Amino acid sequence: MPLLVKRRAENIGYTCHVTMLAHPGWFLSQHAQDPEARFNILHGGYDYVVLQEHAHPFGPEEGFFTAAHSLGAWIRETEAVPVIYETWAKKDEPHLQPHMNEVHEKVAADINALLAPVGEGWWDYIKSWPGLEM
Repeated sequence: MPLLVKRRAENIGYTCHVTMLAHPGWFLSQHAQDPEARFNILHGGYDYVVLQEHAHPFGPEEGFFTAAHSLGAWIRETEAVPVIYETWAKKDEPHLQPHMNEVHEKVAADINALLAPVGEGWWDYIKSWPGLEM
C-alpha cells in the first residue's frame, strides 16, 4: 500500500514519503495503546496520518471513538491532518455498510478529520461491475 500511494502521488506531481504502521487484526484502540504508534505520529514529520479501524468484525464503536480521539490529539499536536479511512462490509453483509459509513462519518466529524469514503466507493464499484469477483 505505501508504494501504491507514493506512485499515485508522484504520477500527479507530488513528492511523497509514506510510512505504514500496521499489525494484522489490530483494532485502532490497540494502536492508540502502542508506544511505537505514538512515537511515530509525534516524530514522523507527517502532513497526513490515516487511521483505519478493524472492519471484520466492526466494533465495538466506543473503542473506535476513544482511540480516534487519542490518536487525533497526537496528530493535531504535530499540525498534521488526520484522515479516517472508511472500511467496507463483507460482500455477504452489504446491509452493514450504511451503519459503517455513519460511524466513520461521525468519528471524522468528532475529531475534525478528513474522511476517505472507501467503503462507499467499494460498494459503488461492485454495483457497477456485478459480475466481477472482488
